[in-house]
Amino acid sequence: MKTKQYVTLALAVMITVSLAVSVWAQPPKMKYTTKIPANVVTPDRTETRLGTLQFVDGVPTEETAQKVWDHMDFSRAVEAMIMTTPAASLQGFRKGIQKWGWIPRGCF
Repeated sequence: MKTKQYVTLALAVMITVSLAVSVWAQPPKMKYTTKIPANVVTPDRTETRLGTLQFVDGVPTEETAQKVWDHMDFSRAVEAMIMTTPAASLQGFRKGIQKWGWIPRGCF
C-alpha cells in the first residue's frame, strides 16, 4: 500500500517538475537568428491623409481595408479621366474642323 502512494507521489512530483521546467524554459537561441528591424514592423495605428489606419498583427481591420479600397478606386477613376482627356480633346478638335470647314496648316 505504501509503495503505491510513493509511486503516485513520485509521479505527481515528476509531472509538476516537467510542467514547471517547460514554463520556465526559454526558446533556444539559434546561431543565425536575426533581429527584426523596427522600420519593418507594421505599427498598430498609422496616421495618413485618409485618416487613421489600424492594423492587428500587420493585418488591416475591415474599416482600414475599406478606406484604402475606396481611395484606390477613386485614384483609378481620376487616372482614367486624365488618360482619356487628350483623346477626347482631339476628337472635339476634329469635330470643330468639320463643323467650321477649315483645316489648319500641318494638321491631318
